[in-house]
Amino acid sequence: MLKVINNEIKVESKANWLYEGRTWLFTKKGKEEKNERGKRPITCLNTFYKNVLALVATKMSEFVNEAKLYP
Repeated sequence: MLKVINNEIKVESKANWLYEGRTWLFTKKGKEEKNERGKRPITCLNTFYKNVLALVATKMSEFVNEAKLYP
């Protein structure tokens, strides 16, 4: 996983498979299926991308706490 992340940072690659999601439209409760305003989009992101974001968020949180940047 680290190799892919480093490659994305160093090469500035645009690996679409990493950042793209699939979107489905679901009908809201009590709304008609034919009415577009009665639908809501749900986007599922790549699991690898979610893991990368969680890793980055954890490391950033540790840094902010150690540096006492947030009150």
